[in-house]
Amino acid sequence: MKNEQMKTKYTFWELLSNYKIEIPKIQRDYAQGRKEPEIINIVNVFLEDIKKSIINSEELNLDFVYGKVEDSILIPLDGQQRLTTLFLIHWYIALKEDKLTNDVKSTLSKFTYETRVSSEDFCKNLISENIDYNSINDDLSEIISDSKWYFMSWKLDPTVSSMLNMLDLIHNKFKGVEEQLFEKLEDEINISFQFLPLEKFKLTDELYIKMNARGKPLTEFENFKANFSQYLTTLEDKSKLDNEWLDIFWNFEKNRNSEILTDNVDEQFFNFFKNITLNFYAEENNIDRYFLDNYNLFDNYNNVYDKQKNISRIVDVFDGLTTYNDAEDIFENILSSSVNYWERLRFYSLSHFFIQFGKVNDENKVLLNKWMRITENLINNTLIQSPSNYMDAIRSINSLSANISSIYDYVSTSSEKIKYFSRTQIDEEKLKATLIISDTNWECIFIKIEQHSYFNGQVGFLLDYSKNNEGKFDKELFEGYSLKSSKLFGNEFSENDDFLFQRALLTKGNYLVATGQNKTFCLFDKALRTKNDNWRKVFNDEQKTIYLKELLDEIDSSNIKLSLEKIIKNHKINDWRKLIILNPSNITYCQYREIRQYSNNKVYLLSKRQMNGRHKEIYSWDLFLRKFKNTDNKTFNSTWYWQSTSWDEPCIVLSDFNYKGSKFAIQITFNNSNDNYNIFLSDWNYKEYPDTIKVLLLKLGFVNNNIVLKECELEEKVKEICNGIEEIKKGQLSATIHVTN
Repeated sequence: MKNEQMKTKYTFWELLSNYKIEIPKIQRDYAQGRKEPEIINIVNVFLEDIKKSIINSEELNLDFVYGKVEDSILIPLDGQQRLTTLFLIHWYIALKEDKLTNDVKSTLSKFTYETRVSSEDFCKNLISENIDYNSINDDLSEIISDSKWYFMSWKLDPTVSSMLNMLDLIHNKFKGVEEQLFEKLEDEINISFQFLPLEKFKLTDELYIKMNARGKPLTEFENFKANFSQYLTTLEDKSKLDNEWLDIFWNFEKNRNSEILTDNVDEQFFNFFKNITLNFYAEENNIDRYFLDNYNLFDNYNNVYDKQKNISRIVDVFDGLTTYNDAEDIFENILSSSVNYWERLRFYSLSHFFIQFGKVNDENKVLLNKWMRITENLINNTLIQSPSNYMDAIRSINSLSANISSIYDYVSTSSEKIKYFSRTQIDEEKLKATLIISDTNWECIFIKIEQHSYFNGQVGFLLDYSKNNEGKFDKELFEGYSLKSSKLFGNEFSENDDFLFQRALLTKGNYLVATGQNKTFCLFDKALRTKNDNWRKVFNDEQKTIYLKELLDEIDSSNIKLSLEKIIKNHKINDWRKLIILNPSNITYCQYREIRQYSNNKVYLLSKRQMNGRHKEIYSWDLFLRKFKNTDNKTFNSTWYWQSTSWDEPCIVLSDFNYKGSKFAIQITFNNSNDNYNIFLSDWNYKEYPDTIKVLLLKLGFVNNNIVLKECELEEKVKEICNGIEEIKKGQLSATIHVTN
């Protein structure tokens, strides 16, 4: 008995016959099979030594192997690399010599990996699945990786990759050996090592820690996965964690990048866990900004997964994802480390479908589309700006999910059943669901326009336009308005240099909507707040939406550009809108598409958003373009338009007449109180006007250097000023002022 206890010299086959060998999670990955040249050189020498030892029956001692023994399970704490290589050699020689009997497979299957489930499954399949040795040409690894049982995600497991490379090296070393070697491995003790059980030799775990200080630490994701796997109650699910489920992320990375990076896959897998766990957490726990800013998966996952229902639910989600086509990037968006509320909620909605129906198939795909259509429309058109908004939305979707199988019937019966989301959108979904139930042809018509990138699910205003003479909703009318609107709000017309859409709409009425102190021509940015502050104010305004409907009624969907140009050409507008309709550059000038309008006669074009930014007064600017731009003036050398950056009025300027130390300029401003123009002669050097200038101004009817004129009088008065100045230059104008009693 004593001698049995003190036995230390073992062959690999002896050790495997006496114990089950289990490589623990704490061990680093198998490294002897790595492809680095220096490692390959060392391994080739090692394999050559083993080959000689077997063939020549020469003794080869492989030093010490340390480990724990618990219930006949040997847990190596040092020697993992050598044991794994010996395992692969024994398997290869048994395969080569057709010795993989059930007994041999049973013994080999006692060698297993706990570091990764994928490593464990690879070893199991390598033993249990049949490989035709005669089909091997050059690389054994190609035969294995092309096998049906091989998961592509295993390529991301460094242990599996090293094993495959090691098998190629073993194959190259032993393929030419004709002698039968497997019986020698079973029966002889030439290749051996000293096995030291820690408990019998009074060694401690501290020894192992010192010996393995060179090993790399587990990543954050690996640590989480090791802990999370303990919650999985079946071997099947544990296996999926490193196989089918990991393949989801591997395939995503494969489709996105030509080179698959293991770190990227691990990061995406980890982000997925973080984000879905937060969704589950928010169902029953209150969160605030501090919680989100400091959210850590390791601090909170126990709270979620201690509940068995959440384990079952995340398993269902994983299984569902294996059959899901991520056409809308709902899954992709949740893999980021920075996810907004809308992205979280879209995936949460998708998760509920998987939880209830599992994998996507032909039978439930229609139901998936209906559920996601309703919930995405609600999510996409509700402002979700705070943790409390996010919680309310999570709980609303959670409640609504009880009706996935009859979602249209549920939504159509009472919009009050749906909590939190935009009331406008809830009411719209109720109306659309009612129409679909009455006539299923409505569904595809709605989907087509809802998927437009600008409308994104909210099309109620088009339904308002689409009632026939009997007051009933008409599919043909709706399709017609949808087609025209989809083009007007598409890339061709939404934002271009001609602004045909905006200018044509102005011919129907002043559709501009208020934004602070300004009014906007409306931006086409697709952010929800921007849409709410711009075009949706047009859609939902009783009067402004009439202007849009009138425009849609007048244009021809087969040639919208020609229709808009015709509407602009035939306009009858005579207020400030005319100056925009006829000159698209006025909109271009407004960088944020905003003007400041105090009245129909007091309108400013804004280069920014405030009056302390450059701005133009619309009437004087238009006059400059029509009457003064690019004109020659011999008296005043420069003619230009001054854009104000203060409350001073923008104006037309004729400058650079220098006389007796003064620098004179004519400034022309629009007088919004009487629709006339003010002409002011100013000295930019702020000196006393010479008497000759004073005489000229009095002669021309100026009062306090200013005169108010109608537009039709301006050009003539400017000529008179210039002629008078020319007389002054020639000394022909007397400085004497005659006063008549």
